[in-house]
Amino acid sequence: MMTFAFGLAAVSAFGFLFTPVVKPNDSSDAIIDVEFSAVCQWRSPNAEMLGVYSAILNDSFYKNDPILVIGEMTERGGTYMDEQIDKGDVPGAAADTIASFKPNNLEPTSLKELLSALPKVVFWTEQDNKATFREGFDGMTRFFKKYPKSRGILSLSNIGCNQKHNQALVYFSYYCGSLCAGGMFIVLEKKNGRWIVSRKNELWVS
Repeated sequence: MMTFAFGLAAVSAFGFLFTPVVKPNDSSDAIIDVEFSAVCQWRSPNAEMLGVYSAILNDSFYKNDPILVIGEMTERGGTYMDEQIDKGDVPGAAADTIASFKPNNLEPTSLKELLSALPKVVFWTEQDNKATFREGFDGMTRFFKKYPKSRGILSLSNIGCNQKHNQALVYFSYYCGSLCAGGMFIVLEKKNGRWIVSRKNELWVS
């Protein structure tokens, strides 16, 4: 679910298309009780963050696409995803990893400087969103005319991590039309100096 494409186009223009895939754990409403700094204290933060995001993109359905259109600003995922975080309901993620995700995503941040180092990446801005979806339903037609080699708009959150700095949590979503969208939490582990995707928790589809 994107601040840019999905938030504006799918919700405003297309109505309620949100279909949860993973439901919150109804057996417990307890908030996870883990105190953790809002900042992942990596020795080389840009290198670690780039490693996390690169691992996600290289593991995604879009990895072989000639162009990747990615939201310039991070997207935390919205209130439903907040519920998952508050309940500690992210399978595969440690409690401190989950605890760091929400404070790290209180404000969106720009990915442009960091991800500009990656090939094939084009950034989707708020200005692009307003221009493309100004008339609602034909927005993706405009998008695909501009980016015919793309399959949609991708979005990434800021990163949550554990205190050992060997696990990371990211919200990832895609939008390619009114009935072509989805979001998931992705858990990554650092092994032998490399970040790899260890688990994907699909949250919603439309």
